[in-house]
Amino acid sequence: MRVVLDGTPLTDHASTAATTFAQALGAGATAAQAGGRIIIEVKADGQPVPPEHLSDPSSVTATYAELVLRTADPRALVRESLNDAGDALGQLAPLHAAVADALATGDTPRAMDQLREVLSTWQAVQDLLEHARALLSLDLTHIRVPDRPDLTFDAKATQFVATSRAIRDAVQSQDWSALSDAVAYDLDAAAGDWAALIRALAKDVDSRR
Repeated sequence: MRVVLDGTPLTDHASTAATTFAQALGAGATAAQAGGRIIIEVKADGQPVPPEHLSDPSSVTATYAELVLRTADPRALVRESLNDAGDALGQLAPLHAAVADALATGDTPRAMDQLREVLSTWQAVQDLLEHARALLSLDLTHIRVPDRPDLTFDAKATQFVATSRAIRDAVQSQDWSALSDAVAYDLDAAAGDWAALIRALAKDVDSRR
């Protein structure tokens, strides 16, 4: 199987001897890692490879003539993703307010739909942070925001857990007043703080390139 990494065919033994998808992907990943890069896109015979095949390459029985891999610098990728996450959190305020407004008017179904959208964004940000920490071995304990010495990831994580629990309890008990307060005040304030921390982390990642 022919393995192409960022437009260049690989000629090492592992690549040229690869006969299965798993072998070819492994050879490409090794070559990418040797160059300090990570694979961000995989195409087999010109078609994008499904995520399930990437998570379990050994299960792929199909045979291909060519595997094309595209890579990225991990720090640049993390920095860009963190900045995007900071922007996403910074843009949540109108949606937080919309949840509270829908609850105030008794439109619970709409409020729940908007709340799911809010929580989906928060979950995506948390997932990104975990992925970034694992990928770059990041230490979040030293990250500080200028003029906000009290603002730390550890402190905000503790508060976020408490706010999340309050939201869950309010939904379960159908205490819409408590839910409105938790989203419009606590979660909205948290969004600004987390956005500031994440942008500070992005700058730190960039400074260590």
